[in-house]
Amino acid sequence: MPESSQDLSNASISDKDTNENPGFVADPTIDSHPGRILRAARDELNYSAEQIAQELHLRPSVVLAMEEEQYTEFSSDVFLKGYFRSYCRLVNLHEERMVELLDVQLKLRQKDYDDAELVLKKGRQFKKRKKALLALILVLVILGASAFILSIFYQESAPISKPVPSLNTSTESADDFSPNNIKAPESDLSFKKPKNLSSTEATIPLESEAALEVAKKKITVSEPKKNEIEEKLEISDVSTVSQMSAEPSMFEATFSGDCWFKFVDANQKTIFAALKHAGDHVSYSGLAPFKVVLGDASKVNLTFEGKSINLRSHTARNGRAQLTLRKG
Repeated sequence: MPESSQDLSNASISDKDTNENPGFVADPTIDSHPGRILRAARDELNYSAEQIAQELHLRPSVVLAMEEEQYTEFSSDVFLKGYFRSYCRLVNLHEERMVELLDVQLKLRQKDYDDAELVLKKGRQFKKRKKALLALILVLVILGASAFILSIFYQESAPISKPVPSLNTSTESADDFSPNNIKAPESDLSFKKPKNLSSTEATIPLESEAALEVAKKKITVSEPKKNEIEEKLEISDVSTVSQMSAEPSMFEATFSGDCWFKFVDANQKTIFAALKHAGDHVSYSGLAPFKVVLGDASKVNLTFEGKSINLRSHTARNGRAQLTLRKG
């Protein structure tokens, strides 16, 4: 190989080598690009990319990727440096100095990737904060609107208190024009019939007494009857006694495989809710009706009141069964 290829790699690395060889003028466009140095060395030797690939037992696309510095084509930096060293040896370039150039370029590329990733990360964080802020604003708007609607509804539904007119003031103002009230004392409010009054004057307290009697009758009518209270108590007692006297029902389930099992009693209380396995057995005694849910009806055998239950009519296409067990 000519000496100029070796001088090309040395000149791209060190100014000292350039001073030792004053006749060589380094191209500033390829000083920091090892791929361009490789290509310049190949062109100087009149080698094609296919010839280099054949000598290195590589694909031509790999050789062109190193020359064009497309390092993303390589699975790892280890393979890249191995191919790079072989290429340098083939075109008589200094391996270590060329690898130093490659390392500098790889570090710069990694820094660019890290900077780009940092920018993307900050962008994602900004979007998350923006979404959280919008969600908070939406919740506050909904709460404010709800409070406003509830205040309007409360104002409309609140009863309006009307002032009750005083009966004493009306009677007093009407009686002020009567000469009898002027002479009589204000403390005399008795409705008893006076002995010395005429028959026409004596009818007034009699009418007021009748009004009082009618008011008393209206008040006493609203009292509940004792017989009705006793009847209600007797009916409620009968219902509770009938519930207490109901006989409990017996339920059993035997599992032959994995099956989700849920059992609810008559009080809507979940007694069992778990995944059962082959060989598991469940028995329960209590008041019916019972609600049963099976994840795979083919893996379970049910018995209610000593009778086996046919699950085919209660089983869906996916094997799930749901049924209610009642007495009678």
